Amino acid sequence: MGHNTYIRYVTIKRGWDLIDMASHDCSGFSISGLWAAPLNRGIYVGGGTRSGRMEKIIQTMGAFGYPDRKTPDVPNWTRELQREWTWNHANDYFSQNVKGYLFGDVKDVQGFGVISFRLKHHMMFQSQNGRGPENIELFLSPSEGTGAASSYFAAGDGIRFYGMACATTVGPETIFETADEFHGNVDVYGLMTWGIKPRVRPLVKGGSINIHPKAPAGTTALFVTPETSSGLIKRANYFKTNPQDTISTIKGKKCWTLSPHEKNPKVSFLDIHVDYDQWRFGRIPRVKISLEYLDEGEGSIEVIYDAKDDTEKKLDTIMLSGSGAWKTWTREVDDAMFARSIARPYRNDDLIFVTRTNKPLSVARVALSKE
Repeated sequence: MGHNTYIRYVTIKRGWDLIDMASHDCSGFSISGLWAAPLNRGIYVGGGTRSGRMEKIIQTMGAFGYPDRKTPDVPNWTRELQREWTWNHANDYFSQNVKGYLFGDVKDVQGFGVISFRLKHHMMFQSQNGRGPENIELFLSPSEGTGAASSYFAAGDGIRFYGMACATTVGPETIFETADEFHGNVDVYGLMTWGIKPRVRPLVKGGSINIHPKAPAGTTALFVTPETSSGLIKRANYFKTNPQDTISTIKGKKCWTLSPHEKNPKVSFLDIHVDYDQWRFGRIPRVKISLEYLDEGEGSIEVIYDAKDDTEKKLDTIMLSGSGAWKTWTREVDDAMFARSIARPYRNDDLIFVTRTNKPLSVARVALSKE
């Protein structure tokens, strides 16, 4: 009920509304070291609060039944019953009802490590007393498995996420959603998504959601090579025999030689992310995709991309002829999505080259271009 309130190193196993800093002005507040399971609403900050800090917080259904595994008064309680109760009943309840972090009439808040697991909404930004949240900065504050949009924006402006991660394992086909009445700006600097749910592009009805980095004005080509990149990211392969793909110079070109699969030496993957916001989420559907590769040995390169109607659309199969020459393969598509929807295990990419060869493939360049 006043300024400079602090809550530190607290566990709340079962709370309906956990922390209310919105009924009064709690300027200068600090919340740190909280592990909790809200049943309705987690942390609500508003009430004209100006300045505050939130850090090292996780709100999760997991705290509800831990550490006492016999939480429900059920005879003959077993680990199997506990698993059934947690992953069916509790999981369904939390993902359909619980809101983690709510911001109303509040300004100048910083958050670090503000995390949630299996709630309905990770964060909500809303109007209170005719005013919305302003100048909210959130660092490394991810969500996993929300039942609805991870973050929902109905009011506010100057909301910034740094290093945002969202796992869409059980929930919707969007991570950020704005309401029609939202007129502010949300900036996301560094976004990582993963999970089995595809189509994680923002649903923007009002205002703006800007996912950085932005391409320089007039950019018509994206590329990645062993020496430099612009708008494309070459991801590390999973299940490699070596931690890194070897970089060397072959026949005058600097290139990667792809490390093979640890269980199958004839298979390797080249994973690509599209990084510039303007090229993602189907905003530029017509693009040319090209691959510069060394035509050695025998085998094939299967090209798969994230398309509007197919999250793992096969584009082509490039056959190696063993000529020993550098070659460039190019194809144009008109339905690119690039929402990192490829849902193969450990992927979530925009573009994959799957190689099945008797000799590790060497690649000098991957590029996208538009007219």
